[in-house]
Amino acid sequence: MSNIVEGSRQENLPADFPGRMVEVPPEVTHLVFGTFGVQSRQPSANGVFIDALRAHCRRPSGPALIERAHYVDPQGYACDLLLAYWLDREAYHAWVTQAAVAE
Repeated sequence: MSNIVEGSRQENLPADFPGRMVEVPPEVTHLVFGTFGVQSRQPSANGVFIDALRAHCRRPSGPALIERAHYVDPQGYACDLLLAYWLDREAYHAWVTQAAVAE
């Protein structure tokens, strides 16, 4: 049996693609996960966006944890992602509704 869902993007991943697992404290009842990214043929162009996003994440009620991922896709685009985790919905809502973040 395959773990590939018809029409999913998993079918495009290499066989040795690493899995992910995130553990949260047992008292956490809700986890908000956001993926923010930029793609460019010029890897140096991504830095401005990533720096601006990191600054937004340092605002009040920003994510409890941020991870960064980088890869070059088969078409040659440099892809940079920030994976952001909030441990409750209220903190995320307070962050995302700030005028500077919502713009």
